[in-house]
Amino acid sequence: KSYLNKLKGQIHDRESLIKTLEGRLANKAYVARAPKKLVEETKSQLTEEKTRLETLNSELKTFEKTLS
Repeated sequence: KSYLNKLKGQIHDRESLIKTLEGRLANKAYVARAPKKLVEETKSQLTEEKTRLETLNSELKTFEKTLS
């Protein structure tokens, strides 16, 4: 059960970070004023976090199936 809680915690953390990154990229002032390299790093980080979130969600579903 502690593993299940750990997974859910990691999923929550990823979702929060994704919202933060999406908010940053939705901010026109940030995109316009920040160095291009920083904006590209933010986009890259967003892609990585979405991939991690998908992986964690898959792992959670698999783990929950084994508990049923």
